Amino acid sequence: MNDKILRLNIEKLVYGGYGFSKINGKAVFVRYAAPKELVDAEIIKEKKDFSEAVV
Repeated sequence: MNDKILRLNIEKLVYGGYGFSKINGKAVFVRYAAPKELVDAEIIKEKKDFSEAVV
């Protein structure tokens, strides 16, 4: 797994039950996160336009 940890403020839930946040204009979809939570999430997949992370 990737060692990149981000502190994210989850804005809302999106399709698939992912928490949604943005960092530097890039969307981050976070598993197991709820709206208005502040989480430390580990990036597990990075693409050009978005990343996936897990709490």
